[in-house]
Amino acid sequence: MSRRSNQGTESDKYPNAGVDVDKESCLPSHHLFRPELHVTARPQDIMPSPRTKRRLTQPEVIEELNLKTEEIIKELSLKGKFLPCDVVKRILLDLLQAAFVQHKYRISLREMSVFSSFSRLHGRIEELIKVYCMFTPITTLHELGIALALSEKVKNYEELHLGPLIKHPRVKDYFKPPDNMDSPPEITIHQLHGHLFKMMGKTKRRGKFSMEEYLEFVRKKQDLDSVHHLCVRLQSFPLLIQASSTFCVVAMVRYMCNVHDLTNC
Repeated sequence: MSRRSNQGTESDKYPNAGVDVDKESCLPSHHLFRPELHVTARPQDIMPSPRTKRRLTQPEVIEELNLKTEEIIKELSLKGKFLPCDVVKRILLDLLQAAFVQHKYRISLREMSVFSSFSRLHGRIEELIKVYCMFTPITTLHELGIALALSEKVKNYEELHLGPLIKHPRVKDYFKPPDNMDSPPEITIHQLHGHLFKMMGKTKRRGKFSMEEYLEFVRKKQDLDSVHHLCVRLQSFPLLIQASSTFCVVAMVRYMCNVHDLTNC
């Protein structure tokens, strides 16, 4: 038998002869994944079939909807407008309808904890504004925002994501701020008393001036366009004068006690 027949041909002995071989895997290059040869592949050839994806449970769908609703509420609250419950309710109903089409779960508004919390927050804020303004004879919108934030245990009113306080319907009824205002001036009751002391000292008329004159005096001191830009609510102007006079007397007595070191004051 010839040497050729005993040892076989070169092609039989080396079947990959003439073919590019990867040095690390020792496989022909046409067996390796080459992205440039698969750019036209269909998505179903690469991605798993939707049928193989695990179906979300109803609690998981509700959790996703709650997170999505929180994001929407935060975005809408930054638009510079008051965010009522009806707007959030309509958006959430659309999300629930889309979830039913996709996941085949019927979810009611009662099961959405975010909307329930948002509705209760609206009710609390409205009642707090009403009580604060009705039972406080002298109110500034700046201090009202601080009081509301403290009652809800947040740093500022904006963290409640209800929109600007100055755009709240109750605030517009009580304080009558101009529509072009974005935020109230930082005026406190202490400053109002201080302006009243200055006006009484200048006019030499103890309480013999109207509330309109006083507010106009404060407006000039604050350098604002109109009295409504003060965002101040005075239910009883005589009470303000009386409180200011009492405060002035108490402050003077304490001052004299400190000067003369009278510990029994």
